[in-house]
Amino acid sequence: MSTYSQFFLLSFIAIWLISLTTFGANTIHPDEKEALEDIAKSLGKKDWNFDIDPCSNKPNWVTPPIPKIIDNNVTCNCTVAGDNFCHVVIICLKGQNLPGTLPPELNRLRYLQTIKLSGNRLTGSIPVETANISTLRCIELTGNQMSGNLPPELGSLTQLQTLRISSNNFSGELPVTLANLTTLKDFRIEDNQFSGKIPNYIQNWTSINTLLIQGSGLSGPIPSGISLLTKLVDLYEN
Repeated sequence: MSTYSQFFLLSFIAIWLISLTTFGANTIHPDEKEALEDIAKSLGKKDWNFDIDPCSNKPNWVTPPIPKIIDNNVTCNCTVAGDNFCHVVIICLKGQNLPGTLPPELNRLRYLQTIKLSGNRLTGSIPVETANISTLRCIELTGNQMSGNLPPELGSLTQLQTLRISSNNFSGELPVTLANLTTLKDFRIEDNQFSGKIPNYIQNWTSINTLLIQGSGLSGPIPSGISLLTKLVDLYEN
């Protein structure tokens, strides 16, 4: 083989290898795109243009554009180590009057860290599948019409830092498994229909700085162990 032919062959192989490593860069993982399509159907969202990659940051991903004062964001992480695809880490759809229930398809977004769906018309309970999203750090569902008991499985979300579910119709006692949420910083459940006493296990939440339980339906005095919560700044109780 001539020197020229060898050079051409090596150049072709190099370009091919580079194409393999860059394929998928800044492109959403196909499974997550399919999950977003199912989530859009579940919520009746028709303004997501799936001809555009959701992780491309192109403005026409949302068609037609909605006012900037309304949160309509899908945020991706395209720098996951050892992975050439982008992954959805934040879904923020606040104040859009969306109907339906909290989509169980969210658990197919395996890198998801934040769910913000406050100010919509969501009904039903929190799906058990939500607890399968082990990467979750923030759940915000304030100001919907959701109901039912909180699933005990939420206690497995050991990275959860924010749980805001105020102004809904949740009921029942708080699951004892919530004691496992030791990284919790912000817990808001005001204006609900919970029952039972304020749980003693809140003293486990040593990182908590905001605890809002006014009008939640919980009864009884604040447990004495609250004195252990040295980072607590905001406390509102019945």
